[in-house]
Amino acid sequence: MNYRQGFLSCLILLLGLPSVAFAQPTEPSPAPPSAAQPSPAQQLQERGESLIELSAYRSAAPTLESALRLYQEAGDQDGIRDTALLLGAAYYRLGKYGRAERTLRQAERTFSLAPEHQRQLWLWQGLVQLELGDALQAQRLLTRAQSAGGLTNLDESRQIRIGLGQTYRVLGRYSFALSYLEQARRTSGSRSDLTAATAGVGDVYYDLGDYAQAQEIYAEALALSQAIGDQLAVSRNLNRLGQTYRQQKAYDQSIEAFRAARNIAIAIGDTIGLERILNNLGETYLEQGDLGSAETIFEEALGYTRGADISQTRSLLNLGQLSAAREDYSQALAFYGDAYDWADYRQEPIGQIKVLGRRAQIWYRQNQLADAQAELDRALALFEQLNPGLFDPEKVSLFETQAYLYELMQQTLVAQGQPEAALETAERGRARAFAELLTARDLTPPPSVGQLRELAQAQQSTLVQYSIVRQPSASHANFTDEQLLIWVIQPEGAITFRQIDLSALETPLTDLVKTTQAAIGVRSFGELFEANFPSPGPTFTAAVNTNSDEVLRQLHTLLIEPIAEQLPTDSAAKVVFVPHRSLFLVPFAALKNAEGRYLIEDHTIAIAPSLQTLDLLQQRSPATSSDLRPAVIVGNPQMPKLPPRLGEHPQQLTALPGAEAEAVAIAPILSTQPLIGAAATETAVRAQLSQAQTIHLATHGFFDDQQGLQSAIALTPAADAAITELNLADSASDDGLLTAQEVLDLTLQADLVVLSACNTGRGKITGDGVVGLSRSFLGAGANSLVASLWSVPDRSTAFLMSAFYQNLQTNPDKAQALRQAMLTTLEQYPNPRDWAAFVLIGQ
Repeated sequence: MNYRQGFLSCLILLLGLPSVAFAQPTEPSPAPPSAAQPSPAQQLQERGESLIELSAYRSAAPTLESALRLYQEAGDQDGIRDTALLLGAAYYRLGKYGRAERTLRQAERTFSLAPEHQRQLWLWQGLVQLELGDALQAQRLLTRAQSAGGLTNLDESRQIRIGLGQTYRVLGRYSFALSYLEQARRTSGSRSDLTAATAGVGDVYYDLGDYAQAQEIYAEALALSQAIGDQLAVSRNLNRLGQTYRQQKAYDQSIEAFRAARNIAIAIGDTIGLERILNNLGETYLEQGDLGSAETIFEEALGYTRGADISQTRSLLNLGQLSAAREDYSQALAFYGDAYDWADYRQEPIGQIKVLGRRAQIWYRQNQLADAQAELDRALALFEQLNPGLFDPEKVSLFETQAYLYELMQQTLVAQGQPEAALETAERGRARAFAELLTARDLTPPPSVGQLRELAQAQQSTLVQYSIVRQPSASHANFTDEQLLIWVIQPEGAITFRQIDLSALETPLTDLVKTTQAAIGVRSFGELFEANFPSPGPTFTAAVNTNSDEVLRQLHTLLIEPIAEQLPTDSAAKVVFVPHRSLFLVPFAALKNAEGRYLIEDHTIAIAPSLQTLDLLQQRSPATSSDLRPAVIVGNPQMPKLPPRLGEHPQQLTALPGAEAEAVAIAPILSTQPLIGAAATETAVRAQLSQAQTIHLATHGFFDDQQGLQSAIALTPAADAAITELNLADSASDDGLLTAQEVLDLTLQADLVVLSACNTGRGKITGDGVVGLSRSFLGAGANSLVASLWSVPDRSTAFLMSAFYQNLQTNPDKAQALRQAMLTTLEQYPNPRDWAAFVLIGQ
């Protein structure tokens, strides 16, 4: 093999190109008798090249090291340059990043490289710097490689995209990261690079807090790495999977994955990977309260760190957390100080934010509130800089990862006697992504207290905002409800504040809310979807022997009695509740006072995700164009089939004759013809939605509390839409499932949307509100929406909806019309299950 050609062949192989690009004759031509015989260095390099072609990097590295020493002794600059470049790339594949950095520097010190070699040098140096923790330097090098002229190699381009994607992820620029990594994932090339790109996409979702999605993608990356026998990638992907298990509290699976990853890392000598695995394992022990095991593992992990490695910050942070768990705060602060210095030096914003938040927690515990507030101010300022450029689901997930910072700031301000400043912080930390979705821009400033007073006055409504403040565990992985903060803003601008200790409750607030739904005879999923669709979360069966009045009174005592005197005495005056977290599941209309009266009997009720989103929705003008249809009404479509589990046989959704009767009864009131049965195809409905003033969908619905945008409404599928597995992520499908993601992609002008189906007001509950169908319809342009909190009965729902639209003909106030419809239904169907599920959101 010609020496120079052989070098290029191996380097391209490392990049993932097919070896046929440099195919040689089966029988190489013998060298002319006068040709010089290969030197020992050349022979060693050729042998190393052969080993690399076999992916035997561990054997190739010492062979190439020997070749490099001989070239250095001979002063052969060409040999030094080419061998060092090849050896550096091999070290990278072995996970020996320090050696790779030093070796690539040797290649750089020789005389000028050819353009393609220079680009490859920048590529490998950038990838190495990323692993060593210098993301900014990695970005500079990889950008040079991308910008270098003559880049025609698809595999090399893919490798650059992977590197830039991971670099932007570390720098907190998640939309850029996903763009580069998804491009790399879609580009054909080596399976090794496909594995890296897939794992990189999982890393972004993990950073954004979408652990279920990350787990699914990591499992795919693990299978890819196992298929090609890449043990380094197998170890890394097992480690990633372990992290997702831990975040979802599956500790046994987590520890099993970490131990398997550790065994492989030890076997192949991956010290950097081993340090990261050990940190994850130690954190798992810490979450379980095994402080002794955690300390042993953390100290072992610190021994594997290198000064330039990004994990230095994390190892020190974990040791600080361990000290804080033991209430050794001075030692914890010392570790945190070192961790912050490393994060600052490496410009790791997430690391800086974590350190600042955990130092603030210590100051708060020690009642040094001004210090805690100063740390939180810095942390929130850094955190909010990470937001621009993200799509809505990414913003929601990102905010959720650091939501405790806003909650701790509220506690800190309240403890200093500043409840109104705490209200501003509560608004600052909730529904921010939703507000930006409604305005179609980033960085919408949160309202001040003065603006909130003006909102209450302009709306002539009493505004009630709740905030559940959680206390993080020692590891920050588990949270317990600690306080309930309530603010009431009256129409004249007066603000009242109440603070309730949740830690004294016998039943945690979240469990109490779930018990309430069980007590009135409903479940978190309707009967249909208990049978036909897998619940991603826990299922609560109806508690037949539970006294529903007692549970409804408990919630009334907790949520309403502390502020009862601040609520209006006129039952027609509106009260807008702004729930938080599990409180979005509370049927406020059905809460019962000591005299046995339901809240809806005394008050007109509406719901808002935040006060700012209420303001933004109220600013929308009702559609008045003569080109608009008066209404689109759907009732009892020809139901699609759903499989109960991915990969199983489809099951037919049952028909809803009551929904059909409901649509037929409502259509004359709204001067339109309903879409019934086979006419209610997903294609036909979607085509009409954008031109409707009123949208009424009476059909099946279900929610996904893990991936809220996969919540869906059932419509008639296309004739050729044979569903063999549930794929709600396909926004272009006409499978009869109108998903929240598909709705979000529409442009609506509707003044009112009514989702007369099961669970349409539910989805993934976050600090930003409920991510699901209701959010998507409002985000797509609707002014207001009526949705349900549980599986609603067919007959009573049809009765309630007819009453609602009849009331709207005489009183256009939607909140008052819904209240009167509930009171009318209450007389006919006394059980709250039959009338209390629906909530009005928006205008």
